[in-house]
Amino acid sequence: MAGSAPMGRRAALRCGAAGALALALGTPAPAAGAPATGRRRARPDPVRWSSPLPDGPVECGVALGHGAVYAVTGSQLTAVEVASGAPRWRADLPAVRRSYATLLTARDHVVAGVADWITPSQVRYQTAARRPGDGAPGWESTSFCPRAVHGDALVAEFRPTRSRRDVGGFAAATGALRWRLARTGIGETDVTDGQPDRLVAHAPLAGEGSWVLLDALTGDVRWRRPLRGVAAATADTGDGLIVMVQNESRFLQRINAAAGTPDWVVSVPDAWALRLSATDAVVATAAGAVTAHDLRTGAPRWTWTPPATVRQPRLRVSGARVYLDGGDVGWLLDAATGALIGPPVVDLGWPAMDDSTLYGVNAGRLVALALP
Repeated sequence: MAGSAPMGRRAALRCGAAGALALALGTPAPAAGAPATGRRRARPDPVRWSSPLPDGPVECGVALGHGAVYAVTGSQLTAVEVASGAPRWRADLPAVRRSYATLLTARDHVVAGVADWITPSQVRYQTAARRPGDGAPGWESTSFCPRAVHGDALVAEFRPTRSRRDVGGFAAATGALRWRLARTGIGETDVTDGQPDRLVAHAPLAGEGSWVLLDALTGDVRWRRPLRGVAAATADTGDGLIVMVQNESRFLQRINAAAGTPDWVVSVPDAWALRLSATDAVVATAAGAVTAHDLRTGAPRWTWTPPATVRQPRLRVSGARVYLDGGDVGWLLDAATGALIGPPVVDLGWPAMDDSTLYGVNAGRLVALALP
């Protein structure tokens, strides 16, 4: 994620708080020592609140849950009230070499984890859970780094070697291992509230591969179907599973959740990220072009192309809005039409979004921006 003229992610995270909030407003930051002009903007101030964070690198996105927003800087986990940004608590996590890379909210805990390759063939895991109300320690583990929350289970992908992947399920309340499936992998998962207790994995089958629908709590295989390639990303609609498959090319496929049979297949060259809206599977390419595909038919409904260079974009979808993180800036789109909403948004790292607000980190502060 880079850009030459615009402020890059690392530079943005180093700029001052005044610069961050000015960027959020879509205006240049004031020069150092410049007097205030006293002018008021014509549109409402989108900055709902900002809250300082401890010094340290930021390697993962913020998380929402239990009425709070959570962020990790280095080895410190901070919780602030979602409505006001008022501090709730701050807790030390076990020290790691740089920073935690995963942050999730489960039913009873906030969970931070990292998988750190210390040699080309050896990975070190560190995961810590804290109670959302007061930050008190819950449990810690050096066995895994979670990928997603599925109901009462944390699902993780192990890398015993760089060429092998295993998948396991852990109790979210205790961190205890429940099941492990060897030589199986998972892509990025987007879990809806409808069917959170299952997940799609890919596993070897006759030298090619297979889709495997797993029970997230037990690891039991519900069905297995042939597949060439790997499931780079999956999303669960309740009655269907949307899988972004990577082999010689990339394509999007809807799978009947009960039978494991395909409903439709569409080609999505260069696909990179997948999220769901109420009616569509929203896909971003590695260059940032966003297309919405009808969940029932796979037909494209709209496409939007960013006005600036984007690499390795991230998508967020909530309610009527799609957010594309372009690295240096982000863009809000209408989920129904793909129309651009408002000016570009300041870089917020890896933000979270609800129906009214975008939450992220900029310039050492946790920032909440009201959505237009």
